[in-house]
Amino acid sequence: MFIGEAITLSHISRPLVLAQTLDPALYEVIFACDHRLRGLLKLPKHCRFVPLTSRMHGTNIDRFTDLRDELYDLPTFEAYIAEDLDLFERYFPDVVVGDMRLSLNISARLADIPYMNIQSCYWHPEARTDLRVPAAPFSASLSARTVNLIANVFAPVATLYPNLLAVKYGLRPPGPDFRKTLCDGDHILFPDIPDWSPLSTVPSNATYVGPLVWAPDVPKPAWWGQIDTARPIVYVSLGSSGQPRLLQMIVEVGVALGFQMIVATAGRTRIEPVPGQVFVADFLDGGAVAKMAVLAICNGGSTAAPQALRAGCPVLGITSNMDQAAFMALLARGKASLELPESSVNQGALRTALTTLTADGSYAAGAKRLSSAIRRVSRRNAFTTAIDSCLVSRRKPIAAVRIHNPTGVRAGVS
Repeated sequence: MFIGEAITLSHISRPLVLAQTLDPALYEVIFACDHRLRGLLKLPKHCRFVPLTSRMHGTNIDRFTDLRDELYDLPTFEAYIAEDLDLFERYFPDVVVGDMRLSLNISARLADIPYMNIQSCYWHPEARTDLRVPAAPFSASLSARTVNLIANVFAPVATLYPNLLAVKYGLRPPGPDFRKTLCDGDHILFPDIPDWSPLSTVPSNATYVGPLVWAPDVPKPAWWGQIDTARPIVYVSLGSSGQPRLLQMIVEVGVALGFQMIVATAGRTRIEPVPGQVFVADFLDGGAVAKMAVLAICNGGSTAAPQALRAGCPVLGITSNMDQAAFMALLARGKASLELPESSVNQGALRTALTTLTADGSYAAGAKRLSSAIRRVSRRNAFTTAIDSCLVSRRKPIAAVRIHNPTGVRAGVS
């Protein structure tokens, strides 16, 4: 069973990509996520879709990673646990694969079902990660340890609530470090490659499955044949967690520098198309566009940036939260990208970044190196081997497990 939490599209698309790798002759696949995203997903024929209640969608990820607010309150967290247990009782999965569904840290253990957690390697407690809040200029002057302490205080959903509920239901609490909660699980699936990992060794319960690159199931727009591939192209997509108000400025700077601008808005803002210069759609196959582009401008996240890098396209990451900033800091080591924090974005900074990334050939060379490294990862083999290890370590066969729901909460959240 795959469960994605609709914080951003990446937390739905990453488990979907893994689900698509499984052989239908060997695995029965159940995919659960917010019903509002069903139209964007192209599920394999052997994959059963189950609608999941979610109060988190759109830009709510900013509330957590910008430390401005909590994602949801304690009663909602407990209701999530109840809904998880209801799903387990209905479908009896042998393994649960989750992405940012933090309630699974508790519900899967209560049900005695192995839990495989999709989480970026730079959030692992042993990783030396540059923690910053790019939307807040003051954060650059703070140490990583200080930012980590602030995150633990202002993100109760990732620290206080899991500890309180673990104790309540007789489970081992994850502790005060929010990174331990993010990376909790019987097995961790890193959607990364060792080439950019900040970990010196691979944890015994972790597997690199490579970037989980996904594109929405949408047809090519009518203007696709009008793109002039002989002229330089810049692809722009800030996804579901970037700041849509910046798109117009990015487009204006790109056009002024002579680029054709292909823009995916995710339906969050309106950009006027300009024949021969600006091509616009709500959603696009980003991988196909990146193959034609000399540069991709994205939110710097661990799904958007690898999509471009897999195509050998350099990246400008306009970061607005801690997750994006942490990932771009790793990519900077390979000189395949540049980061521009949201708080630093202006026309001059954009002009300098676009010029540097497209004029300096070392960035294109760095992107091609990472493209080769990404393509070397055998996702199916890595993932199925990890599944087998979870099944071997399972204490009871699923038929012997009786799902017990101690929450006293009726499944579902409004």
